[in-house]
Amino acid sequence: MARQQAYNFDELLHPAQAYRRPRDVVNDPDLRTGEKRSILTSWASDADAQGSRSSGLVQFDDIIDALRILDGQLHDRPLPRYRQVLANRNLG
Repeated sequence: MARQQAYNFDELLHPAQAYRRPRDVVNDPDLRTGEKRSILTSWASDADAQGSRSSGLVQFDDIIDALRILDGQLHDRPLPRYRQVLANRNLG
């Protein structure tokens, strides 16, 4: 019987602690866009709550830049095929 891997509950509650840099979150292929956004905004909130412009060694501006990259990736994606068909359909 295979043994289940134990979870690190601190990482589950504070997933930003599992990443060294905000761009690591953006580049993680195992995360959905919403999960990436949640981690980055949580990280930014933690930095803001500390009353400084950094969260550990991570600069607040780096977190915001990562969020902008994530937003850019969303806007650069082509529409799914069904949306392209609907957008090109003449409804009149």
